[in-house]
Amino acid sequence: MIDVLKHRFTGTIPYSKNLEISEQAELALGFLRNPAWDSTWLLCGLWLLPLVILLDWGEGLEPFFLLCTLLFWLTHRFSSCFLAFTSPSYSSVRKVQPLRFLGVPILVILSVFVWLYSPWPTWTLTEKILTLAIIDYAWALYHFAIQHYGVLRLYQLRQPVQSQKIDTCEKNWCLLLGGIVPWFGELAQGTTWLQQEGLLIVTWLTFDSSSTWFLRGTVVFLSLIAWRRLRSQNQSVAYRAYLLSLLLLANAAWWLSPLAFLVLISVQHWLVAVGIAGHAYTVDSPKNQSSWRIVGLWALLTILAVPFLDIDSVDVSNGLGAEWIPSWQALLMESNWLTLFLGLAFASGFVHYLLDRAVYRFSDPILRKQVLRLYLSD
Repeated sequence: MIDVLKHRFTGTIPYSKNLEISEQAELALGFLRNPAWDSTWLLCGLWLLPLVILLDWGEGLEPFFLLCTLLFWLTHRFSSCFLAFTSPSYSSVRKVQPLRFLGVPILVILSVFVWLYSPWPTWTLTEKILTLAIIDYAWALYHFAIQHYGVLRLYQLRQPVQSQKIDTCEKNWCLLLGGIVPWFGELAQGTTWLQQEGLLIVTWLTFDSSSTWFLRGTVVFLSLIAWRRLRSQNQSVAYRAYLLSLLLLANAAWWLSPLAFLVLISVQHWLVAVGIAGHAYTVDSPKNQSSWRIVGLWALLTILAVPFLDIDSVDVSNGLGAEWIPSWQALLMESNWLTLFLGLAFASGFVHYLLDRAVYRFSDPILRKQVLRLYLSD
């Protein structure tokens, strides 16, 4: 396997001559770690879909979402930050690229609080918060979609024959099926955040039963084209499994209830992010006796921070904060506290988007040289 990793970087691939049969089979499967681990984390969309459908029929969907929010929402949000500043292999990258890992995130954090607390422009606090929310909403749509491309690319890098190929068409398909198609499905149901906030009123977007079925059929047709287009590249089993989960997610927006789809795409996104970061950290620090204590502390701190950074419930009486802290409503009546919590929520989200890009930007030659081995080793 060492020879395989070496040739992945040099570009020369002695595929059939120098590899044992077991190694060839392993490469054909292409899992990041092993089938069970990948199925739990990266390929979770395949089992989350039937689970969410089952929970949506019963009474368990909201408790399940609450549990996943506590365990994985902020854990995923700070996963790239945790990896960038605790993984030994990323330390050299940070020194070479201080602007990307420190300069820009700090500037973004300062910009958020300057925007909220500055007397200029002479907007109300609500208008300023709404502006940040629109930016976050658009950025999050792209962030969710581009993660799919990142996972497919990661599986692609594990295939020696395909590791040097970068397919722009593949990225465009991910943006379409992972972002635009699901968003349009929510738009058709009138459940996008823009519609709920009254920022997007589409009077012409009304569908009868026949129109809805036509659009569902169109999405299925696009999915089949994508499957044929991307599968034709002779990729690994793991690659095809994740591609299948992406296509299922794209279609789910047109069939599931709005809440069920929100749970599905959110939990899938969180588990993938936590899984990749956890894998890289354990590979980079296999002999660190305190590594599990560090991971446990990280998870505990993120759980405790959920009520303070949850934008959706930070000012709602029945939110997580109200359930955990008796004086939560009185605390939020102090506008300074509310502004502070919302500023932290937006700033942490923006930094998460930036650091995800910095940590997983495998097209960067410095990053490839220093840390790509974490994702290619078994």
